[in-house]
Amino acid sequence: MADNPHQLFEITCGSILSLIRCADIYGIHAISLFRGESPDLPLIGRIVKEKEVSLHAHSWQWTMRREEYDEFDNDGHLRSMCEHIVFSSYVAVEAYLKGKFKEYFDHMYKAPDQERQDLLLKRITLRSLQEFEEQYRKYLRINLADFNHPQVSTYAEAEWFNPTTSWQGLKQLEQCRNQLAHSGRINSARLVVLVDAMSVFQFCRRYVMLFDANYDSYIYQGRAVKHEGTMK
Repeated sequence: MADNPHQLFEITCGSILSLIRCADIYGIHAISLFRGESPDLPLIGRIVKEKEVSLHAHSWQWTMRREEYDEFDNDGHLRSMCEHIVFSSYVAVEAYLKGKFKEYFDHMYKAPDQERQDLLLKRITLRSLQEFEEQYRKYLRINLADFNHPQVSTYAEAEWFNPTTSWQGLKQLEQCRNQLAHSGRINSARLVVLVDAMSVFQFCRRYVMLFDANYDSYIYQGRAVKHEGTMK
């Protein structure tokens, strides 16, 4: 399927990973300057050539001293890049959920022709998580707010983003999206080091992967959905 929402999401993730690698390299240089050392060029080479990320992306406590963390916090070395990683990761999930709604709707409500099908979809608005939740529940009998797979997790070191449920995490990220879009800055998040944004990226990626697996089975094969509450 040319417009497969999961495939499109992964293409977007590839672009976000490029930004993550740029932030990774920037952070390596900033730490080297702080220490008065030469940057680790072989590591930077692997990040560029092999499209990897360094340990900095997953943990600051294993790669930085506390005074270096405080330096990043005070000067905001990575804040802007981290904000856009968070923003882009959430927007990618939103686009995925819109695409999956159309995919499932087309499967469940087949109109005699595509034009009529498109007209039906145009009457359904999906502009916020609240509307996503309402329309998924109404038309697809899917409880977005109750889908809480235990493998959708975050990094403990990213202290600003430790939601108790997947839906709470998405709501928190929606707020971040709105703040950056309207004021040019995410005021509700303390984004200091790359792991603060990487945690969001991994959360979003796992949410989409597990959502796809669970609800494709539900829609196309009639299997029960795991990790979802009872229909209200």
